[in-house]
Amino acid sequence: MEFASGYEISLAQKDGFKGRDIFFNIPVKLREEIELSIRKHINVQCDNIIELHDIIALARHFDILPKISLRLRHVLANGDRSRFSTTAAELRAALSLLECNRIRLNGVPLHVGSNSTELIVSTLTKVGKDIYALKDKKSFISQARDIRLPQRSAML
Repeated sequence: MEFASGYEISLAQKDGFKGRDIFFNIPVKLREEIELSIRKHINVQCDNIIELHDIIALARHFDILPKISLRLRHVLANGDRSRFSTTAAELRAALSLLECNRIRLNGVPLHVGSNSTELIVSTLTKVGKDIYALKDKKSFISQARDIRLPQRSAML
């Protein structure tokens, strides 16, 4: 389950959710929320390299291996890029940072936020090579909508 605040996480835990089943995902995370997520082994969905540095530093402070996923940036319906999440170049830098710190990428969420199947397929096609390159380095790839994916050759 995905939650967007420390308060929501505490409610989820009271309802019996375990850290491994919780995904903390909000563009601006408070230090206390990141700390709670690390201590409870909750997956933190990172939106940028600065946030990733902060999570790694906190995890090192508590001597806990964090669960991290890197959200990929997508194109919005108006053609602009979402200001949240990582670009392909930032993704490569983030992967290098994770590798240097011996942290395994837990997953790659891609929340396209659109009811337009064409936009979703276009976004997946554009990031397909980056996603495919991660196939052996992550636990999951998540998308926000049920869609028919383009054939593999179209993504490569």
